[in-house]
Amino acid sequence: NEKPYYEWLRFPGSSPSPKPDPKPDPKPDPKPDPQPTPVAGEKLVKITASSGVKRRKSPSLNGNVAGGYTKGTIVHVVAKSGDWYKDDAGLYFTADSRWVTDLVGTVTASALNVRQSANTSSKILTTISKGSKVRCIKKSGTWYYAKTGNGVTGWMSGNYLSF
Repeated sequence: NEKPYYEWLRFPGSSPSPKPDPKPDPKPDPKPDPQPTPVAGEKLVKITASSGVKRRKSPSLNGNVAGGYTKGTIVHVVAKSGDWYKDDAGLYFTADSRWVTDLVGTVTASALNVRQSANTSSKILTTISKGSKVRCIKKSGTWYYAKTGNGVTGWMSGNYLSF
């Protein structure tokens, strides 16, 4: 048997000491993504049907009815299953464009800052002009997370959007 390398490297009269385990390189804490990552199909929609739409427990006309949405209601869609949207409560409603439309806002201010987070002190990603259209994905208080016409996604104050 060969002695481990530390046995033959020791000084005469000293006791062998094993080589310490190497310390792993400290890894920096990952920085949280300040912007939400939309899941496929995630967006805000507006109910346009004059009589509203029914919410169902499964994506089918045969699914048990579990309430409904009235005209003008803004709904956070988390997924789409065939011709059905799934809301953040896990219930389904029609995705038929005759009854439901994507929530698109129009900028009413002369210029609107698109920000990294939903507050006025966060980094400005871009600025969009009056009349610009944005497709809304999420809402937090009076702030909307939306995609601009040039593809930038960020937070903007709903006080300067009309729907």
